[in-house]
Amino acid sequence: MYQAIDASHLEKHLLSLIECGCYINTQDIVELGTIIGLELPYKRRLLLLQSLFLHVKTTQQESCLEKAIEHLLEQKKETLLAYAKSFPQTRLVLQPLIRKIEATKRLVHLFLHVKEPS
Repeated sequence: MYQAIDASHLEKHLLSLIECGCYINTQDIVELGTIIGLELPYKRRLLLLQSLFLHVKTTQQESCLEKAIEHLLEQKKETLLAYAKSFPQTRLVLQPLIRKIEATKRLVHLFLHVKEPS
C-alpha cells in the first residue's frame, strides 16, 4: 500500500527543476488554478501551489487538477524531446530530465489519490 505524501514535499518537488525535471513558472500555476475555477494572484510560486492544493482538497477536484498537471508536464516533456531530436548532442543531458518529469507525474497522482490514514 502506498503512503500518503505530504503536501509540502510535493510543493518543493514541483518547484525544483532538479527534482521535477522542468521549470514550472508562475503563469503555469495560475493557469492550473484557472482550469479548476480558482483565480490566483501573481505571487510567489510556493504560495500559489499551497492555495491550489488546499482548494483542490476542499472542493474534491483532484482528478481535474491531476489531468491539468499531467497535461502541463507532458507539454514540457514534448518540448525536451523536440530539443533532443533537433540537437542530438543534448540527449544525454535531457533524458534524465524527461525521466524526472515522468516520475513527477506519478508523484502527483499519488498525492492526489492516496488517502491519508484515519
